[in-house]
Amino acid sequence: MRGDRWLRSTPLRLLLGFSLLTVLTVLAAFLAAWVLIGGELRRLEDGRILETATSAEAVLHDVDLTDHAAVTNALESAVPDDGTLYQLTSPDGTTLASNTERVAIKETWSVLPPTVFNAGTDVPFRVFRKPVSGGDLLIARPQTARDEIDEVLFGAFGWAAALVLLAGIGEGAFLAGKAKLRLDAIAGALAEVGKGDLTVRIAQSGRQDDIDHLVERINQTIAQLEANVGTLRQMSVDIAHDLRTPLNRLHIRLEEAAQHLVAGRVPEAEIDDALAQSESLGAAFSALLRIAQIEAGARKKQFRSVDLAQVATEAAEAYDLVAEDSGMVLGLEAIGPVMINGDHELLVQAIVNLIENAICHCPPGTQIRLYAGANSGRAQISVADDGPGIPESEHGNVQKRHYRLERSRTTPGFGLGLSLVRAIADLHGAQMMLADTSPGLRVTLAFGRYPAA
Repeated sequence: MRGDRWLRSTPLRLLLGFSLLTVLTVLAAFLAAWVLIGGELRRLEDGRILETATSAEAVLHDVDLTDHAAVTNALESAVPDDGTLYQLTSPDGTTLASNTERVAIKETWSVLPPTVFNAGTDVPFRVFRKPVSGGDLLIARPQTARDEIDEVLFGAFGWAAALVLLAGIGEGAFLAGKAKLRLDAIAGALAEVGKGDLTVRIAQSGRQDDIDHLVERINQTIAQLEANVGTLRQMSVDIAHDLRTPLNRLHIRLEEAAQHLVAGRVPEAEIDDALAQSESLGAAFSALLRIAQIEAGARKKQFRSVDLAQVATEAAEAYDLVAEDSGMVLGLEAIGPVMINGDHELLVQAIVNLIENAICHCPPGTQIRLYAGANSGRAQISVADDGPGIPESEHGNVQKRHYRLERSRTTPGFGLGLSLVRAIADLHGAQMMLADTSPGLRVTLAFGRYPAA
């Protein structure tokens, strides 16, 4: 891993960030401890200074302050020999007894540097001044304990901060390296996908972490892409196969028309047949384009409130005479209004396709029943017939593009009717169900909960 990429790696940066946060937290804890411990030490030190001052005042009570030797002996007996300094001055400022340099202060409590007392230490002094009978008493103690505590606390903080940062950098480098290996595997797999290998899959670590979830989603996407490409390839094969016959027939008709023209005859039948073939081909390509647009969800923006009963009524009115001309009866049962959110034109197209399928593949005398209403708590619209039906084993296949039953090969069409209905149903979030009516077939589009919650 190059240094710049290592430093920019997300795991390392996150761990460094958390390490810095930990260092700041430790610093806050040490500062709080420093303030609390320092305050407690000052309270204890001040208590000891007050005890010393009280003892000194007590021994001075019976001493003649003009006898300097007696005063010095009394103070030395009262002041502990632990670096504590004392000074007793008269009201006129004359030093009566002292074990340090003369200091003139007015505050009761103060902190003075050691240079003031010419002391052989670098620790500051806590100073207490108290008026006593016949003089002014000063007691000073070095803050040795506070200085030692400061040294210990800040030393401990320095080591703790260094260890936290080193641990963060080390763990970050380790995790960044492992993460980079996994991300490189993902990048390599995607590069292979870009070259066209859709069989590649990325191995998961088994830890079920964020990268594993990402890998799972990428694998699912690649699998879906593989399925879509496979479907596209199969569609291409199916289109080429299904269009070969009508294109050959169109070619033959045009050749016959050309021969008639050479012979001086008008090829009306051949031209009519060629026009019919070209219209059929155009309709097939239009259906494929329409399916692609529907599956892309482009029409979803046009969704409005639609009454399924009105959809069924319009389809029935459009194909009533067509069914009658084919020797069939088209019946309607519309219990409405049944309102859903959808595309009115596409829903009419779906029902029309189902009616056309029934008319095309059923014999004369067939009863076709169109229903719209609510059933089992769902809005539904269906087309049923009592014709030959479709074997249950083929219910899934007939919804695929260009798939046709063997007995339907001799009838016009390209096997796109039910696939278009399926695409419209999917766009509306509806379930398309095929059921055997013994005899016959019922195709139902079942929409969401009705009425909507």
